[in-house]
Amino acid sequence: MRQGLRAFLNTTADIAVVGEASDGPAALAAISLHAPDIALIDVSMPGMSGVEVTQAVAKNHPETAVLILSMLDDTSVVAEALQAGARGYVLKDSDGEDLVRAIRCIAAGGNRVFGPGTPDPAMIASEDDPEPLTLREREIVAHVASGLTSREIAQLLGIGIRTIETHRANIMRKLHLRTVAELALYAVHRGLLRQR
Repeated sequence: MRQGLRAFLNTTADIAVVGEASDGPAALAAISLHAPDIALIDVSMPGMSGVEVTQAVAKNHPETAVLILSMLDDTSVVAEALQAGARGYVLKDSDGEDLVRAIRCIAAGGNRVFGPGTPDPAMIASEDDPEPLTLREREIVAHVASGLTSREIAQLLGIGIRTIETHRANIMRKLHLRTVAELALYAVHRGLLRQR
């Protein structure tokens, strides 16, 4: 997979691959050696998890932005990676253009989650933008992003599962989001994430 990624990225004029690694410790060594602008880190690696590598990069190499690559479209994994300091999260089943857009977005100072069907990388609303969600919707976003299921949220809030599902659909529509990974990024960006 690394060879395929390297070959693909090297065909893009404004992107140069300066190093690669097969595990977490080797990734940290390569980042120390090459000081890349962006490190593309797999969330599941031998030796250290992608989240552990991200934390180490954020602490020791803050000039390097981390872009996580993962098969998991799971809000708790996305939120954990973003809280560790990742600037973005790309799903492995995204197409190559999504990955290139993510790299360019992060290189320009943005934060973004990309997946199949993800719209163009308009930035997540800034903290100064008005909040489009109601208090109840914000509460539901916080619970979804922390990894709770609709059933668990319904039990916690004392309302029906269908009501939760309706709120979730409205939230995704209002925010123009398509994946739970994007919803997790929104929750982290807005400070809505709750620990389970």
